[in-house]
Amino acid sequence: MKVCVFGSLTENVDEKFLKMGEKFGKALAQHGHTMVYGGGKSGLLGMVAAGAKQEGASVIGVIPEGFKKSSYVFEECNKLYEEKDMAGRKRKMDELSDAFVVLPGGMGTLDEFSDLCSKYLKSEKPKKMIIYNYQHYFDGLLSFLHRAENFHMIDREWKEKVKISEDMQMIFMDLMN
Repeated sequence: MKVCVFGSLTENVDEKFLKMGEKFGKALAQHGHTMVYGGGKSGLLGMVAAGAKQEGASVIGVIPEGFKKSSYVFEECNKLYEEKDMAGRKRKMDELSDAFVVLPGGMGTLDEFSDLCSKYLKSEKPKKMIIYNYQHYFDGLLSFLHRAENFHMIDREWKEKVKISEDMQMIFMDLMN
C-alpha cells in the first residue's frame, strides 16, 4: 500500500519526535508499505523517510518546482515528482496514495489534513485517514473537531472516516483492514 505521511519538516523538532519518526518509518517498511510524502530531508518527516529507506521501503517524494536544487530534498527518494506549486504537490500526493497518516506537525500539516477532510469526508470512496496522536499532540485539534460536531458545524461521520490512534501498531493494523 502507498501511504502518504504528513508531519513536520522543521529542523529543531524535539528529539522524542525524531526518534518516533524514525521508528514509524522503519515500521512502515516492515509492514511492506511505500512511503509518499513531501520529499524533504529534515525534521520529523526526514527521519520517517530515512527510517523507511533504511528498512528497504520505496520512498516517493513530491516537491514544488524549484526545490530540486535546494538542500531541502531527501536525495534517497526512489522517485521524485516535481509539481508546479503546493496545490499541485498536494494533488499529486493524493493521486499516488492509498491512505494517509498524519503525524505531529504545524500549519502545513493542518493544511494537508484539512484538504483531505474537505475531499474525503463526503466522498463515497474515501481513502483511509489516520491521525497518530503521539504524546497527545493532537488533543487540541480533536477537541476542536468534537466541539464543531457538538455545534453541528461538521457531521458525526468524521469519526468513522478519520481514525485516531495513540498506538503505532494500531495504525498499521488499521491500514491492513
